[in-house]
Amino acid sequence: MNYKEFISEYSSQIGKTQKDADMIVSAITNAMREAFSDSNSVSFQGFGIFELKRKEERIVKNPQTQQRMLIPPKQVVEFKPSITLKEQLKELPPSE
Repeated sequence: MNYKEFISEYSSQIGKTQKDADMIVSAITNAMREAFSDSNSVSFQGFGIFELKRKEERIVKNPQTQQRMLIPPKQVVEFKPSITLKEQLKELPPSE
């Protein structure tokens, strides 16, 4: 599902226009971005936790050329699903 499909589905579920749904989703993502800039995690009860993690620099090797490269440190967002969400996902039929 891409962003447009998500906004379309979300707007039909909440009974708002796609423009309103887009504004709501944008407000949520902006609030999350601000929380991450303050090094806070974002938790949605029954869904999961989004946390900002720091990955240290590391050395990797290109398997074709055997050249070693330094990967600089970076920050990434990690998601940990809640127990409720994990149980709900187990109940879904396997996708093809």
